Amino acid sequence: MSSFEPGFWIPSSVTFDAAFLDTGLNFYDSLVATLICTLFSGIHLCMCRRIMILHFRLAENKGRSHMQNAQTLVLMVLSILFAALFIGSSFIYCVQFSRNAMLLRTTAPRTGAAASAGTILGCTGASFGEAGRKCVEVSISALQAGRRVELAFASMTQILIFLTDMLLVVRCYFVFKDKPQVYITAAVAFVASFAIWIFGLASLSKAGGLSASASWDWDLTGPSSALPKGYTSSMSIISSLIVNIIVTVSIVTRILRAQRRLQDNLSMSRVGAGQRDGVYLSASALLIESALPPVVFGILAAVFASTNIKEKRKAFEFELIPKMAWAAFTASLLPLSFFPDENSSLPSSMVTGPCTPAPPRADPTRTGLEISWHEL
Repeated sequence: MSSFEPGFWIPSSVTFDAAFLDTGLNFYDSLVATLICTLFSGIHLCMCRRIMILHFRLAENKGRSHMQNAQTLVLMVLSILFAALFIGSSFIYCVQFSRNAMLLRTTAPRTGAAASAGTILGCTGASFGEAGRKCVEVSISALQAGRRVELAFASMTQILIFLTDMLLVVRCYFVFKDKPQVYITAAVAFVASFAIWIFGLASLSKAGGLSASASWDWDLTGPSSALPKGYTSSMSIISSLIVNIIVTVSIVTRILRAQRRLQDNLSMSRVGAGQRDGVYLSASALLIESALPPVVFGILAAVFASTNIKEKRKAFEFELIPKMAWAAFTASLLPLSFFPDENSSLPSSMVTGPCTPAPPRADPTRTGLEISWHEL
């Protein structure tokens, strides 16, 4: 129920190197996860640059209200914050992956050899036989440092996920101000997600799983872990996915219903109706496209994080890729869906007001043909 478990995001050096000597597949798992971090770091930088340029360009428009300028400013600040957190966590991830890979140089054949003082041996399985068995020797201090790095990465990633979920609930509130039952449902899901995370974090802390000096070799499934019955790490992912699904499905449903009401109630020219239909469909498509990858990779991450799956080795060695893809897409969810493009037909702000359909109208403060939430 907590993403702060040892090895949830970054395997310890002894686990990484021993698994590499055994099958070698985990190396590619960590490598692809590192590349995902690097790729999305570049995406965040590009989005920040685009949003900053668009903000200052729109600020020059004298027809825009102070509220509209403030909204784009808030979005720009949020985008910079998300980029800083994600790039910082990606840097941490890349550094630890490099450390784990560099330790492979110390690999040597060993037969019945004991670890030196202050070190731990990670060895291949018994299937290699004693003669062909290989081990890597890692100092305890390096393992403790690696655990501190993982805790720092988990903290930054969890902040990103919570900020995203919270802003999704805020978006739901603005869209459904006239329907409290919808945004209250989303808020309850968010609170439940936060409560699950707190429960998992408290359980780990009580069991000693958050101590960098001792939890680097902590066994989650061992009898001495002292975790409550029914504890599962997948819940930390599933609870966040539920918030994403509730908000996205609710907003897309309202957009499509607004499109249908507009077609039924307003007399428009064929060209105007087609343009407006395209706007609604574009809004729906963009929301679905931005929400679908986190849901898909989140489900895969939750399945591969399951203890039963890992014990039966059904996930092979590829459990870091879906986790990192889920975190990366989730952290990119808000910038991509709120402010995709300078000429986008999506609203560049969340405008409040009665949710009644309004005919298209010329507005010099908008970029292109846009819809605002009060038109839904």
